[in-house]
Amino acid sequence: MPKVSVIIPTYNRVNYICEAIDSVLNQSFKDYEIIVIDDGSLDNTKKVLAKYDGKIRYFYQKNEGISSARNKGIKEAKGEYIAFLDSDDFWMKEKLEIQADILDRSSDIALTYCYAKRIDTNNRELDIKPSIPAIKAADFLRDARIPMTVMFRKNCLSDVGLFDERIKVGEDTDMWLRFSIKNKINFLEKRLAVIRTHDSNISDNYEEMYLGKIKIIQKLLSNEIQNDFSRNELRDLLAKSYYNLSRVYYRETKDFESSAKFTIKAIIFNPFVGKSFIAKNDPYCIKLKKMFNPYLLLLVNFSKMLFHTKKQNKPFKILFYEPSSGFGGSAKELSYLVNNIDRQKFNPVVVINNFGPQIGKINCAKIIKLRHYTEPLKLTKFIFLIFIIRNILPETIKIYFILKRNSISLVYINTNIISGVPAILASKVAKIPIICCIKQSKKLIRREKMFSKFVNKFIILSNAAYEIYKQDIPQQKLEIIYNCINLNNFAFCKKSFKEEFDLKSNPVIGLVGRIVKGKGQREFILSAKEVLKVKPKAIFAIIGDAKGDSDAYYKEVRELVKRENLTESIIFTGWRNDVEDIINDIEILIQASTTFPEGLSNTILEAMALRKPVIATNVAGQQEVIIDGVTGLLVPPGDIEAMAEKIIYLLDNPQIAKEMGQRGRQRVEEFFDIRKTVTRIEEIYNSLVI
Repeated sequence: MPKVSVIIPTYNRVNYICEAIDSVLNQSFKDYEIIVIDDGSLDNTKKVLAKYDGKIRYFYQKNEGISSARNKGIKEAKGEYIAFLDSDDFWMKEKLEIQADILDRSSDIALTYCYAKRIDTNNRELDIKPSIPAIKAADFLRDARIPMTVMFRKNCLSDVGLFDERIKVGEDTDMWLRFSIKNKINFLEKRLAVIRTHDSNISDNYEEMYLGKIKIIQKLLSNEIQNDFSRNELRDLLAKSYYNLSRVYYRETKDFESSAKFTIKAIIFNPFVGKSFIAKNDPYCIKLKKMFNPYLLLLVNFSKMLFHTKKQNKPFKILFYEPSSGFGGSAKELSYLVNNIDRQKFNPVVVINNFGPQIGKINCAKIIKLRHYTEPLKLTKFIFLIFIIRNILPETIKIYFILKRNSISLVYINTNIISGVPAILASKVAKIPIICCIKQSKKLIRREKMFSKFVNKFIILSNAAYEIYKQDIPQQKLEIIYNCINLNNFAFCKKSFKEEFDLKSNPVIGLVGRIVKGKGQREFILSAKEVLKVKPKAIFAIIGDAKGDSDAYYKEVRELVKRENLTESIIFTGWRNDVEDIINDIEILIQASTTFPEGLSNTILEAMALRKPVIATNVAGQQEVIIDGVTGLLVPPGDIEAMAEKIIYLLDNPQIAKEMGQRGRQRVEEFFDIRKTVTRIEEIYNSLVI
């Protein structure tokens, strides 16, 4: 086990990362490991780092931000101490030796850090960081900082926690603040590191910087971070941060509405927030001006909002409504769409009921969370009326004001009609066009028929769904647009699933999805029983969980495995966020839906993108993805014997399975690429707004 784990997160830093790694390899201290977390780089980082094979541990993940990358590094770290190095910085030769010695000699010190010289792209020295060192927690409230020159004890993380992935800029300040509240910190007055400044430094994003600072203070105020700070001092700091943010919006982005909103928040928290900016030596007239500056800024913003003429080419705002759990395919599709629309033309605002991991993958969009409510399983007229009064109407009112405050031009409902009722009603009252993307393939109930009249356009996922919905919705309102995937996400998938479960050379057959009735887990288990009679070494993996649905079916499925004595051959992985990696490490993917009204399965597309053969039930939509016998195999829903027979056939014929996987990849590239789908959806946006 190494003494120190050096974690280097990177994103498109191919011009700098080798210098960072070399500075570690050249350390006088040698008891370390180097972990590089590639956060979805689009340059040739992986190729360049190949020369360090055996010297570093390299991990690739889809772009999820610096905090996620650092947390991934922490989870992979084997050392007693952890040191972070940003991939555009580098160290002096003795850094690790000196810092490890401090922690070795002083058991009461949890974290040590040092000065860093800051340079520009021409290697000219700019200054020294930190300008104000932090030793105790209160220092952070007075603008003291800790640069990323730290080394700390890994076992302290059990009390402190990991980096907060909700904070885009300032996540390190949040982390070290939590460290300083619970532990002793050491500051070493030596220059042992070099920080490089260049155009793409994330810390130069002042909007995100102040938003991050606001989030930290809010966590202190709410005691999410346990502390003994004065609430009045925290409120004053929050007011100051809101005011700084309002000035960024006014000066940098000319977003006068946001500037006014945050100025008002600053004044609410501290009516004399301007006083915070007064210097001791300011003349009296300057002091007076600074005192009233927030109120002057508010007046200027209101006048700008009244008389400022908006540019015609300004992106129009789309509200995306997603009431799902945030875990499944619906939220994943939304993240693909929002992340790939043309931001020069469309400005997304996302309204959600649950902040699941798929929502966390949405980049650079305003996300608003509403209160979660559960839809009743059975809706009698009376229960539906109560449901409207208690849940639908309050949410409708909230969405209406969101539409107005954010100047929304179009609403995109990423769910079926009945779940989208609050957004439909709010949009109708606000006289804003509505698009509804229906994910399922089932006949409309009476209430859905009623609300469907308010929707301008429906996106449906297959020709089979079109035949169902055209019976109740005018055909000119229906557009068939397939689900899509971002093929770039599948370029660096790992193969670690079999190693994790110690499966060695066992063939693995997997089924991915929420464990709910109609998804076919029961039929999958019974098919496995038949296959195991012929292929006793086969392993069957059920990847997923109930996630917000009734646990009764989940328990029924687990009991079935025990009753059939299959516990040694069937694995329940629980909910996973590395589904693509799992699919990449199995032999066959199964889609076994029986009665669940599937629209078009993302999981099948992902398997085909990874060149894996697929066996699926011939429910609505799947025959448009899978060409039977060419890109996969189709079986009748619920036909256990047929599914078992197809599984055995592919296991007996690996070359045929491989060819199916290759043809599946070609079909995904031709018909289900994110770029083609987004282009078609953008055309619909334009047709309804312009």
